[in-house]
Amino acid sequence: DVPFIFVTGVMGEEFAIDTLHQGAADYVLKTHLAKLGPAVVRALHEAEERQARRQAEVDLAESEERFRKIAESALDGLVIVDAEDRITYWNDAAERMFGYGPAEVQGRNLHELIAPERYHESYRQGWVQYAATGRGKVVGTTFEVDGLKKDGTEFPVELSISSVAIKGFWHAIGIIRDITERKAAERALKRSYRFLRTLS
Repeated sequence: DVPFIFVTGVMGEEFAIDTLHQGAADYVLKTHLAKLGPAVVRALHEAEERQARRQAEVDLAESEERFRKIAESALDGLVIVDAEDRITYWNDAAERMFGYGPAEVQGRNLHELIAPERYHESYRQGWVQYAATGRGKVVGTTFEVDGLKKDGTEFPVELSISSVAIKGFWHAIGIIRDITERKAAERALKRSYRFLRTLS
């Protein structure tokens, strides 16, 4: 972390390059001491930049770890897809819900994998607009749709979609909730209501 500058009377080019490879910030010949001041300023600036980069790397690693812990402890599925509708993130809840492990889904087309075939064409049409603009009919909304498990079973899900631009390309973030139990409860409630109406 401490910049090191050689001040030397005679230093061959090969030795100078070797010292720089070993970590020296710079070297200044005694016959050109006027260059020492600018060399010190430059070395200190480079040391500050290295320290800032290291801190940024630590902050990023901590941020990624926080995101990972939050995402993996979530009860809802969390899925992120890139601009080509390829899965880039798939949490534990999504694995439990659909039956695919992260290695099985990485880089695969999301809609072809977990949506029943009857939805594919409308998804493809909507994705063209989304990839270009980050907007679409379902972006920023929560809606109900059927999902498709690995074993081919369909089940009802509630899906919330948001978009984020990363390096100039739109990525979609989906939060998926299995609403099978809720739908069963709704059906039971309707049956009870119909039954009560027949009694009155």
